[in-house]
Amino acid sequence: MKISTVGISAATFAAALSFDDSVHAAAVVVDWLNLATGATTSAFTLNSDDGLPVAFGSLAIMSGKGVSFPNFPASSTFNSGYWSLPATGFEDSVTGNDQVGAFDIRVVPQGGMASYSLTLDVPAGREFIIAVGGLSRTALGATQSITASVSGGGGVTFIKSLAWNNGGTVFDQELEWDALTGSLSTTIGADGESEVTFLRVSALSGPAPKIMFLVPDGYGAGTGDSISIGIGTVVPEPGLFGLSVVGALFFLFGRRR
Repeated sequence: MKISTVGISAATFAAALSFDDSVHAAAVVVDWLNLATGATTSAFTLNSDDGLPVAFGSLAIMSGKGVSFPNFPASSTFNSGYWSLPATGFEDSVTGNDQVGAFDIRVVPQGGMASYSLTLDVPAGREFIIAVGGLSRTALGATQSITASVSGGGGVTFIKSLAWNNGGTVFDQELEWDALTGSLSTTIGADGESEVTFLRVSALSGPAPKIMFLVPDGYGAGTGDSISIGIGTVVPEPGLFGLSVVGALFFLFGRRR
């Protein structure tokens, strides 16, 4: 068998690469998962835009460190047009704008502290975008931090933080990201609700991959603090498929007997 480099020209392949780069410059298309009906803190489901279950969640409260607020988790939405930047870099797969679907969790503190964890069973081989916002810090108390982690390989990386203000709800206080621990922390001197931080979860593997959140020292006053969390699957870019086809042809026709 003879190996030859004839076939698709370098110019053609370079054009495909250039096309793919233009696709990467576009917004990341995300299918933000929706909270299904019948949700409880011990068991809830997050569905894709086509109504199919994708993730299965549960909230666990540390013994003596809080009770779940009634009717939570609850659906919420960061509507388009209220972000601090005109182009967020994300596009909802249904609306085509920068709307982000989310859900709120809330734990009423006991003994001066709320401490709890959220676990999501997710499918392997999918890339996820996480949006976390609404961590409160006031003179009365604070949700000190929330830590995001995964099981099944992969990892969690920081993308960006954005303020969101619709004139009634204001999420604009800074959060600090610690890449070593995967933690988002409210800053000393903050007064109000935190901005929304976007994180990327690379594709997980194994028989039971999970995305997990830990709030070890939540808001310890009154009825607690509602935290907003959005989970979305990244919709594959059409350009990647086209590039893979060109690459396959390049090597296929470059090999001849």
